[in-house]
Amino acid sequence: VLWFILLAASSIGLAAASVLAQQQGGTLELHILNRTVEEGSWFSTHPSEADLKPLCGRIEIHAIYTGQADSLALLVDGAVVDERQETDTRFIWDTRGWPDGEHQITIQALDDRGKVRDSFPIVMGTRSEADTTPPVVSITFPPDHSVVRGVVAVRVEAKDDHDVARVWLEVDGQQIEAKEHFPYIFSWDTRTLANGAEHRLEAKAEDSTGNEGRSEPVVAQALNLRSLLKNPHLQGVPPAEWNLVGRISLLPRQGGGCRLAPLSGAQEPAGVEQTFDLARPVSGALLVMAIRLEGASPNSGPAPPLFRVELLGNGKAPLFSWSSPDPAANYAALAETALPLPPLVAGKYTLRCVVVSPAQGQALWEIAKADVLAP
Repeated sequence: VLWFILLAASSIGLAAASVLAQQQGGTLELHILNRTVEEGSWFSTHPSEADLKPLCGRIEIHAIYTGQADSLALLVDGAVVDERQETDTRFIWDTRGWPDGEHQITIQALDDRGKVRDSFPIVMGTRSEADTTPPVVSITFPPDHSVVRGVVAVRVEAKDDHDVARVWLEVDGQQIEAKEHFPYIFSWDTRTLANGAEHRLEAKAEDSTGNEGRSEPVVAQALNLRSLLKNPHLQGVPPAEWNLVGRISLLPRQGGGCRLAPLSGAQEPAGVEQTFDLARPVSGALLVMAIRLEGASPNSGPAPPLFRVELLGNGKAPLFSWSSPDPAANYAALAETALPLPPLVAGKYTLRCVVVSPAQGQALWEIAKADVLAP
């Protein structure tokens, strides 16, 4: 565990989250990153007694000066360790090269002549310790066995008992990017990959003493799709292009999309439908939709109306049906979902979106996008 001892030069305890010194019209603000509490978060309160122990490894100090200055400097026991020609920068202090005991850490704001405009001292303790524990690493997005397309933001979580020095992502055994600072988000471009192929993602992390940790692999299938519609009116869901089904209240939204809810007392399914032509036979098509539930709380109030999507063939024969999970409040935020469709022949189809149960309170559904896509 990365331990901190934070004491002001005046022997008054300092909160490690955001400590300020205001002088000569500017504010010097320090944030001290403790990677072992929660990645990327600052202390928000004074550390507990369990945290008041000498530290070991590397610490990161984010310094910000709001006044007139040309550079910021990091001093340890009065000696300049690092200086940056910036007034918003991050210093790394590696305690392994320093003897055990207390050390005075000072951040100084300097003008172009080297004159100190502001300074802030903190006393920290260090200790020596052999580090043999590797970081713990996991890929938090995308999920295992998921379908991805376009440029994917791969999210990695890495934690260590001392410090995370570097995190990198491998795809099929090849490193694609490395990062030294949180957040560990990597851009993976799947647009040049073969459609339908599965790829193995692994993340690795290294601490400041060279211990290396590796995540469990995540398998993702790349599927970059294109529209097969002769008249792709589904894209953007212009409300005027959809026909009403049953007794329904339809509210257009600016910029496309529509909101729908059954009228009070309606018992039959109510919604909208759109007819389109498929240009050629296809297997592996997806119905990609962006839907949102408005006005429903996931924790209180009556159950919101359920939402169902149906694909009808020529003559209105049902070919596919999908219902929103219960509770439907999972869709309180705009959510995109890709629904696998059965093999389709060329011809005319109808996409129907219906609200299954009568409206409850002010809850209603919004359809922001609906596309039929395939390899």
